Amino acid sequence: MNVPLADAGPDHPPSGVLASDAVVLEFQNPSGTYFAHDLPAPGRYEVLITSGAGLWRYRIGDEVEVTGFFEGAAAGLGRAPMFH
Repeated sequence: MNVPLADAGPDHPPSGVLASDAVVLEFQNPSGTYFAHDLPAPGRYEVLITSGAGLWRYRIGDEVEVTGFFEGAAAGLGRAPMFH
């Protein structure tokens, strides 16, 4: 559920920006539950998904690491988390 943007390098893992146009994603860790725009970085989170097909807060068992943020303000896109 991300679009690859950054290759692996000596200082960072490969990362991609969240593709969030088809589902609602929430991210949970022991500190709380967050929507994508509220995620603290860096951090590791379990993914909760809600879809228009009837799934509601479904735990898919995946864990992601927030590696930073894609800043698309110049294109009017705002800020989106990047994941590994």
